[in-house]
Amino acid sequence: MYSDQDGDGIPCYQEIEQGTNPFESEKKLSMKEEQKEEKETVAQKEKKAGYKPLKMHARIHFDFDRYNIKKDYLPYLNVITRYLKANKELKIKIVGYTDSIGSKEYNDRLARKRAESIKKYLIDHGISPDRIEIIGKGKEDYLFDNNTPLNRFTNRRAEFFVMEPVEGK
Repeated sequence: MYSDQDGDGIPCYQEIEQGTNPFESEKKLSMKEEQKEEKETVAQKEKKAGYKPLKMHARIHFDFDRYNIKKDYLPYLNVITRYLKANKELKIKIVGYTDSIGSKEYNDRLARKRAESIKKYLIDHGISPDRIEIIGKGKEDYLFDNNTPLNRFTNRRAEFFVMEPVEGK
């Protein structure tokens, strides 16, 4: 359905994973810079808590009003699981999001369910629940406006941040 909307030779799902919009190119560059600054603030908060984000960051997307993990994303989760098993000192933070459709209360619950479904997958594959933090942000921190089906799909996501301990903590 969304194979290559802008004709640049890059499939839409890859552009989404890269954080770019397959419909708009130049305009979103400043948005990415704002997000980078925002992530640096998150990184500073995590460092104070005794953990800091690694460069390993992943994102998966969800269908409308769903929190089940799509089969397409299982390879990503398996890579993260193997990495966490090999590095037992690391923790992971999972943040769930929704698009703008629905009430705040409903979307807050749905975002948390998205994060919980991924947490369950990791636990079922041998990761200790003590190493997993989840947050449901609901209708916050959109990557793109919610004016098109593809943009809404892009906003319906869960992001993973693999965290390493800060020395001395």
